[in-house]
Amino acid sequence: CDLAKTYISKNTIKSTNIKKVDTSKEIKDIERKIEKLKDLYLDDLINKDTYKKDYERLNNQLNELNKMDTTEEKKDLTKLQTLINSNFINIQFKNCKMLGCSLLETYFNNVDIINSNFMYANFSNSNLKNLKVENSNLSNSNISEVKLKNVILNENNLRQAQLFKTILNKIDFRTCDIEGITVDIESLRGMIVNEFQAINLAKLLGITIK
Repeated sequence: CDLAKTYISKNTIKSTNIKKVDTSKEIKDIERKIEKLKDLYLDDLINKDTYKKDYERLNNQLNELNKMDTTEEKKDLTKLQTLINSNFINIQFKNCKMLGCSLLETYFNNVDIINSNFMYANFSNSNLKNLKVENSNLSNSNISEVKLKNVILNENNLRQAQLFKTILNKIDFRTCDIEGITVDIESLRGMIVNEFQAINLAKLLGITIK
């Protein structure tokens, strides 16, 4: 994360006396729209280009609302987020705040993500190889149509993550929170989960456990 640290150290914006704005209603409304959009895509009612365009628009709106709904000191990562739409090799993201960053069609090789916030990040159509993710927040992230190879996950938050058309064979999710993930049935094959996760995933297969 040297690139991130260098940029952050030179571009720090402190927020003082900022009033907290309640945007929870608007956030929930957009999240519902994103869920409906996912359903349309899975049912082949819209094509991939339309899905991407609408998802990006809604995701940007969601990011703006999340920025308003906080009183924490922030650091401006706007320029960095446009920079990272490329390749990363032998990189470590540690204690990084990458909320809503766009990583479309990005190539990762030998990358570690540790104690970092990638909530609402978009990894669509990326190639993630030799990736280790630990104690990080990837909730509501978009990991659709991603190629995964030699990926290690440990104690991560993946709630509400989108995993459309991403092969999860031999990837171990047992220590992660995957409640509410959206994934197609084909991608589930070979996915490693614990018994409690299996019960929740069974609903995607139309299985009722009594």
